[in-house]
Amino acid sequence: MNWLAIVKALAPIVLAHLPHAETLAPLAPTILHGIETAEQLAAASGPAKRAHVLELVATVAAATNTARGKTVIDSVVAVEAAGTAIDTVVSV
Repeated sequence: MNWLAIVKALAPIVLAHLPHAETLAPLAPTILHGIETAEQLAAASGPAKRAHVLELVATVAAATNTARGKTVIDSVVAVEAAGTAIDTVVSV
């Protein structure tokens, strides 16, 4: 089993048990996609890959809020929670 398959298996479980899980739940597919695409950035450092995922989360949160015409996802909380989620999943 490769590292990405392990992340895909563990991430939903880890995300469900982190602070702000309710904020992360709708963003779980975005976080997983971000991790997957970040892993394809062969020359990127770990922090650069993490930043890639967090930028994607912020963009999706902003787009969701724009589409709804109101704040439904606090982008600051979402990015902070996603960062915690990434750090937790990577440390497993």
